[in-house]
Amino acid sequence: MPVYYDVERYRHLSSIPPKPQSKITRLVGRVTGLLDSVQGLFIPFLFLGVVFGSFLAVIVSAAYGPWAFLLLMGSIIGGLGLYSERKLGDSIQVGEYHLLKGILGTALGFLVFLGILVLLLFVARVSPF
Repeated sequence: MPVYYDVERYRHLSSIPPKPQSKITRLVGRVTGLLDSVQGLFIPFLFLGVVFGSFLAVIVSAAYGPWAFLLLMGSIIGGLGLYSERKLGDSIQVGEYHLLKGILGTALGFLVFLGILVLLLFVARVSPF
């Protein structure tokens, strides 16, 4: 169990000089420092990427059929979920469960959606294959 109020240990640790940074670490720090102030500009670009990616998924599915659409949309949803898991971590609710459970839950939900879609196509007497 960590001791949070140990002043002597804090003084000891703060008196130790940090190790010198390598050139790569300094370069990455400078680049991320510059991008930190304009990070809000990348959010609209991410949104545009999702919109055009979804549009592209619809075009590809028109060319290759409904299974390609389901595969692409499942990949987009799963990819965005994985991105938010890695980027945001514990700051939102995705941090309340394990990654494997989240992936399995997404796959199970996608299979349920696929089953409902096939059922609706069967009821409408449209061949899903």
